[in-house]
Amino acid sequence: MKTLLRTFSVAAAMALVSVALPAQTRTIVYGRTTISTSYFLQYVSSFNVTVTDLGGNPVQNSATTFPVTEGAIDLQTAAGEVTHSGGYVLRGNGNSVRIENLVLDTTTPAMPVMTAIFVVNDKLVGRLPLYQVTLPAGISVPLQPQAGTEQINGFSLTLTRAAATLLNNALIITEPVLQPGTAAGTADVYTILSVTN
Repeated sequence: MKTLLRTFSVAAAMALVSVALPAQTRTIVYGRTTISTSYFLQYVSSFNVTVTDLGGNPVQNSATTFPVTEGAIDLQTAAGEVTHSGGYVLRGNGNSVRIENLVLDTTTPAMPVMTAIFVVNDKLVGRLPLYQVTLPAGISVPLQPQAGTEQINGFSLTLTRAAATLLNNALIITEPVLQPGTAAGTADVYTILSVTN
């Protein structure tokens, strides 16, 4: 009987410990990402391209905030996906390109990327890589959320070849053309995480 009770006590203690441990991969409940793209906005405006948000409001300042709607992040590796609502509309030469539903994807550590859905003249093209992403210098794992939140500032963004090619073709940008690898700005990501999963 004593052996049985001792076994039960150990098992119960282990169960309590396992419940108390935080999950390695946490669900992202909501948050925001602020993308500073002053250089990119100046760059595309030199091609007589205008940029608005999805509601048609001009993007006039250097920073645009996109609500985070969902996602997940592995605290041990910083691999994750962060999905956003909102987007941009670029217009030039009578054509339009809608860029929306941005997703920051760090699941491939050697090639983090931000993808988006592209719509050209109201026709769906599909999801393409928009920015190549460079993680901030000095980021260390495991990540240590503070009071259930994670803030990572200073992701560097450069225009991908796929995005540059689509924008050049859709907006009839000729000489010079948008170049892949062009510095597009930086992103600061703030997320609220679930307590456990």
